[in-house]
Amino acid sequence: MEIPVETTIGISAAKLIENMSASDIAELLNAVALKLDSTFTDRVSAADAFASHTSEIGARFLAEIVALRYRRNDD
Repeated sequence: MEIPVETTIGISAAKLIENMSASDIAELLNAVALKLDSTFTDRVSAADAFASHTSEIGARFLAEIVALRYRRNDD
């Protein structure tokens, strides 16, 4: 995914992902995970902070992703 940007813009996360594909969003989630992994050395605290700012639907969706991934790896 390429987004040419020549200036600083204010944009909400919802607006940013409005036209993204599922694979674009997955790439974004991977980048977020790498940021959290490198910035927050205490993974439990990082997970707690992330969970406290995630909506119920967001948490359920992430749980579905994890469940599907591990279910696939068990086969």
